[in-house]
Amino acid sequence: MYKAVEAHDYETFIRYVDVDSVIDNVVDKVLKETEEEASADGDVWAELGKSLAEGFITLMKPRLKEEAKNQIRKQIESGEFKKDYQPKSLVNAITKIKVKKEGRVADVVLMNEENKELSLKMRKMDRYWQVFDMDFELGEESKASGESQQLKFGERADIGRDWFLIAQEPEMYESSDIWESAKEGYKLVSTEITYENTSEETSFFSLSNLKVKDTQNHSYSDYLFGGKEPALESGDLEPKGTVKGFVTFEILKDAEVQSVIYTGAYKTIIYSK
Repeated sequence: MYKAVEAHDYETFIRYVDVDSVIDNVVDKVLKETEEEASADGDVWAELGKSLAEGFITLMKPRLKEEAKNQIRKQIESGEFKKDYQPKSLVNAITKIKVKKEGRVADVVLMNEENKELSLKMRKMDRYWQVFDMDFELGEESKASGESQQLKFGERADIGRDWFLIAQEPEMYESSDIWESAKEGYKLVSTEITYENTSEETSFFSLSNLKVKDTQNHSYSDYLFGGKEPALESGDLEPKGTVKGFVTFEILKDAEVQSVIYTGAYKTIIYSK
């Protein structure tokens, strides 16, 4: 597998890693956790928002999976695939390996010195074993595989794969539209977000990567479908394209926004004053 990555040989790589199955399973697990974390406090508006969010998640699944598969192939063939885990350093990092075989299927658990686990499911092929599923903790720190970067509001951030982000300081938003009113005890805040796609390919971006955190350390990831105009929506962005708009969040009435956080596959960006 490592030799295939070094040689930029995607066809050999997929002999040892069933990319379709791994991506399908990982995306399903991530989206399931997103659904489980959705607010469900009995409020009718919260329930409506949760139902809409689950509907959008269902629609997004095929696109997210296809995008992930395309990115893996592109990065292996271009040589950009993350190669920090070379065989030598991997062996040194792993302190314990557990293997449980049942016929032609094996559960393999790798554990490092920090007692963090990576569970792999492998199946016996003709002359080799192939990874077809993996399981891992999707904690707050695990959701972004890259580094964390602190920036001031308005600064331009490199978020990977030739994409850039700018988040402005959130401001209070009041709407005369009854459908955009905050529920009792809450208020609306909007932040202007800019995405830039400087790559040569049309690619998908999602607002689900964004959240705001207040001075009381509460996080809010549920955004309004609408809000301050022009409202930004998840979607495709063409090569060399830029899109700008507002994302509106509902936060506690007596709270003040401390930061806007972007959590992506390559890094986490934390915007603050």
